[in-house]
Amino acid sequence: METEATDATAYSAKFLFLKTIRINVPLCLYSITSFMFYPIFQSLVYQKACLQYGDRIGIGVNCSHREISSNSELQSIANWILLLSSVAICSLGLFTSALIGRFSDTKSRKTALLIPFIGLILEGVSLVVQSYYMELSVYWLVGSEALFAAFGGYMSIFSSFFAYATDSVRSYPPKCRSLVIAILEGAIGFGGTIGYLCSFLLKFWGFVGLFIAFLLIYIICFLAVFFLPSMNNRDTTESRSTTEMEYKRDMFGFDLVKLLWQQKRIGTFIALIVAFAVSFFTFIGSTHISFYYLKFRFGWDAELYGFLKGPTQGFAVLNVLFIYPLLRTHNFTDRTLSLIGVISRALGRLWLAVTWSTPSTFLLMLFDSFARFAASGMRAISANIVPLRNHGSMFTLFAVTEALSNLIAAIIFHTLFPLSLNFLPQLSFYILAVIMLIPIVIL
Repeated sequence: METEATDATAYSAKFLFLKTIRINVPLCLYSITSFMFYPIFQSLVYQKACLQYGDRIGIGVNCSHREISSNSELQSIANWILLLSSVAICSLGLFTSALIGRFSDTKSRKTALLIPFIGLILEGVSLVVQSYYMELSVYWLVGSEALFAAFGGYMSIFSSFFAYATDSVRSYPPKCRSLVIAILEGAIGFGGTIGYLCSFLLKFWGFVGLFIAFLLIYIICFLAVFFLPSMNNRDTTESRSTTEMEYKRDMFGFDLVKLLWQQKRIGTFIALIVAFAVSFFTFIGSTHISFYYLKFRFGWDAELYGFLKGPTQGFAVLNVLFIYPLLRTHNFTDRTLSLIGVISRALGRLWLAVTWSTPSTFLLMLFDSFARFAASGMRAISANIVPLRNHGSMFTLFAVTEALSNLIAAIIFHTLFPLSLNFLPQLSFYILAVIMLIPIVIL
């Protein structure tokens, strides 16, 4: 106990934040665009779908008019296109992110982080062109997502950041990895808060202006990562040859499963992955439809949605940056903190189902305030049972789990939500709240 207390004092959250500041800045900048992207991209899909199909379905008003929010046929078309884009990025990203994760373990953490940013810049260029030429088919947006996925997608960006960060504190006590992961989750959430609050810029800059701003941020992130110190560099011909053989022998990181089986930790790890998968399924399922749900029920736009999600993210960030490390240093386990997170997420989905007006919806900020504890805790538990040399594959497995959950959630909820509009729009959120009982029981 005395040694652990000394470790916690010597390696405080402030110290570790400063230690990882060069990682946190590009991660936060990317998160700003990532969280802004959902409502902006969904608005773009909705407007381009209206322009492309408006005459066919008999829309009698301008496509920027609020009356189109409650058009169930247009909702169905937009949900179908979003489903296709989710399938594109998740299905292709499953394979490319696994390859990049193994590349991170055997060759270079930094190079593995640069690859998906190249794809992100290419997608940014594509979105600028498509938002400028609104007459282009809405289905080209699906192609933009597929292009990003070919370079690993968002899954590789997040997993590579986590792998790089935990590797940067490899000589520190194990508890430091928990704190570093919480700090990275905080950086993601802080970026998300800013991103959601900046959604109102769509009204002033338009789609073209916003996507140009996104592209500039992508380039800044790429340069910030480019100048990070290299890790896993091989200085001798022999070691380079060895890692080349390792990569070719196990390109998808299956050695991780074999190792956990030998150490008799595979059951614990699988339980964590299942709990993480269901928790993320609930989060991403809600994200896929909550904007259209609130648009349909209360006539919301991207600006109002941002004013809900921004403060909600803000409270969650404050908790994961300050409350999580505080509780962790006072002997709360990562498992206990994860449980608090999944309960918070379940209550948030339930509240979205029962909310009855725009003002009441903003109480989501209270119920969802500890939701980021879930991912932080489960990643930290895994990081402490998996050897450091396999962290690239481990975080990639989490990213692949996210991609699969995203894909399944997209298929289910972009199908179920339009079908439920005429009798119970809240149905999807009731289902999401009930599903959260699974990780609650596991943890």
